[in-house]
Formats: sequence, C-alpha cells, structure tokens
Amino acid sequence: MTAEGVVKELPINIQGNELKVPVFLLPVAGADVILGAAWLATLGPHVADYASLTLKFFLNGKFVTLE
Repeated sequence: MTAEGVVKELPINIQGNELKVPVFLLPVAGADVILGAAWLATLGPHVADYASLTLKFFLNGKFVTLE
C-alpha cells in the first residue's frame, strides 16, 4: 500500500486530549484514523495494558489514560 501523502502533525482530540499525530494518508475504508508505531513513538515512555485495553502516557504535564 502506498501513502498518498503525509501530515507531520495533525491535531486530533482523543477522549478530551489534544494530540499532534503524524499521519500517512492511505486509501483505507472503515476507519477515520489508525494510530500505529509512528504515533506511539511520539509519546515517549508509555504503558499499554492489553487486558484492560488502556494506554497511559505523560502529556502536557499530566498523566493521561486512554480507554
């Protein structure tokens, strides 16, 4: 699959938290955004708990938990 373009810092809001996400524009149907390794790398240290489906990381001076 070939990317049709790149947005280096797309501001998106996830559960009330504004994040700047690197985005590759792909011809994919059924999802608005797919967050992957490029985005995870921007978070720095983080904790993913696959049993409870949560992701915890530090953002703008506070800890954030996405569920």
